[in-house]
Amino acid sequence: MGDGPYGEACAEAWLVENEWEYIGIPQEYGTKCYALWLQDGKRPDFITHLDDVSGVALDAKYHRVAGGRFGLTDYEIGQYHGLLRDLKFKDPDRVYTLLFMVFPKVDEGKRFAWVEISEVEAGEPVTIEGKPGRSIDLYGNGRVWSELSDAALEAARTLVKFPT
Repeated sequence: MGDGPYGEACAEAWLVENEWEYIGIPQEYGTKCYALWLQDGKRPDFITHLDDVSGVALDAKYHRVAGGRFGLTDYEIGQYHGLLRDLKFKDPDRVYTLLFMVFPKVDEGKRFAWVEISEVEAGEPVTIEGKPGRSIDLYGNGRVWSELSDAALEAARTLVKFPT
C-alpha cells in the first residue's frame, strides 16, 4: 500500500475515535462520478455535514513535509475547486469547506495539521516537481494540530500496511 491509503486510514481512525459522522468516498480507479470527472475535480476522502447548512470535504495527506512546508500544485488547487463546484451543484443549500488533514511522515501518522484550501491558495509561490504551485508553513501561525491515540493509530495500521 502507498502513502495515500495509510493517510486515509489514519484520518478515518481519528474520525471514528472522535465520533464524527462521515461518508467515506471510494478512491479506487473507476469510482469517480462522471459529473466530478467532467469538472476535472479531485475526490475528497471523506465528507461530513456539520449542520443543515454547512459541510466539510476532508482530504488526508500523508506527506514528507520538506522544510516544514505543505504545498499543492496550481493544477491540484484547480481540481479541488472542481470538487467544491460539484458539491455546490449537488447540494446547493449547503456551504462546503475543504480541509486537509496533513500527516507529516516524520510523525508516522501520530498527528496531523488542519489546513484549509484558502490557506494554501494564499501561500508562497513555489515549484513542485517542475510545476507551479503554492506552499505554506505547516508549523507556524498557531496551526491547529490533532493527535491519534495509540489505539486509533494501531487501528489504522491494521487497516493498511504502514508505508516504509
